[in-house]
Amino acid sequence: MVQSAPSPPESVLQIRDEQGGWTASIGGEARLAGESFHHLRFEPDPAWDTYLLQRYLLHGDLTIGESARLFAELQYSSVTGRETDPRPTDQDAPDVHQAFGEAHGESWFARAGRQELQYGSSRLISVRNGPNVRLAFDAARLRAEFGGWTLDAFAGRPVEIDRGAFDDQAEEDELLAGFYATLASSDTLPGGLDLYLLAYINDEAEFAQGAGRERRGSIGSRWFGTSGGLDWNFEGVAQWGSFEDDPIRAWTLASDSGFTWSDATWKPRLGLKADFISGDADRDHDRLGTFNALFPRGSYFGDIGIVGPANLIDLHPSLDLHFTADVTLTADCVFFWRASTDDALYGPSGNIVRDDPTSEARYIGTQPSLIASWRVDRRLTLIATATHFAPGAFLRETGPHESIDFFRLEAIFRF
Repeated sequence: MVQSAPSPPESVLQIRDEQGGWTASIGGEARLAGESFHHLRFEPDPAWDTYLLQRYLLHGDLTIGESARLFAELQYSSVTGRETDPRPTDQDAPDVHQAFGEAHGESWFARAGRQELQYGSSRLISVRNGPNVRLAFDAARLRAEFGGWTLDAFAGRPVEIDRGAFDDQAEEDELLAGFYATLASSDTLPGGLDLYLLAYINDEAEFAQGAGRERRGSIGSRWFGTSGGLDWNFEGVAQWGSFEDDPIRAWTLASDSGFTWSDATWKPRLGLKADFISGDADRDHDRLGTFNALFPRGSYFGDIGIVGPANLIDLHPSLDLHFTADVTLTADCVFFWRASTDDALYGPSGNIVRDDPTSEARYIGTQPSLIASWRVDRRLTLIATATHFAPGAFLRETGPHESIDFFRLEAIFRF
């Protein structure tokens, strides 16, 4: 039978019909994260902003025979102690995060309702797990498997965050639809291959060039896999469409490769990521060149969440050490440049962080990090993160430019 999207790995309660006609389960996740920023947003004040994020997920899952499924999940997220205004994804009163019905057969499933969508490396479509409020869509989705291929077709609207209880609705101004196909590794193809075609509409888009109606198509491919100690993940995307009355021409090339010495002490992995993400070469020209990453993972370049995937060139070396199967340490450093000096610096959600077309400086900054992770048991995981962001010439020339220090302690408990 085709595999549907995974549910949480454990359930605190499971009940089965004695005749095997149905199975019901209840489970969830609690995540507590303490964050502390030194010079948030590069401003001198407040010197420190320290606060607690809480997120709770509770789901119920009912499988009926071998052909039907009902799934519902509630989400509650809060922030306590933050001196500056909460970010849009920091808090939401109890609300329906997922609620869908599913029918499935031996090699297909169809699903309709509120649901999470995540594809590939989460570069364009993600559940946005890093921020405190996860992302869902009111969508319809069909998946089929044939000849080594897995094909998804889907269409839906992202769910907006309204701060009241049980009031989250689909965004009326946004629509995402597409096809996503994956070919499994075989003797003739080392690694896997993704091919996808996406259509996106946003009636209230905003770029450095201005604000207006966006109609954007994306076509992309990803080749990924492992061979011995080597792993690789290469992806390219081209975008076209219209922004108001102007054409869109944007693109990105991304790579993530590494080598693991599995027989060495601590099994070190040395990796390198590199991205070129197009920006707008001339904001006064009748063409938009800024790449739109649509719905990327919120922690695209780490939990610090300063820089997002638009108008960007980055190099990202890393070293992973596996002290045990459950304890890892990652040291990395990201170097950021603007791809175009006539375009802005964007954040993870596509928001404009800094815009000054008078600056010819490209270098944005340097971001080293240390991340320690301990999977205590099958239910509890602890993660500690320390990140420093040193502003480069562009930030120093165009406004506040205090260095940022960021610390995060996170506990995730699944049941």
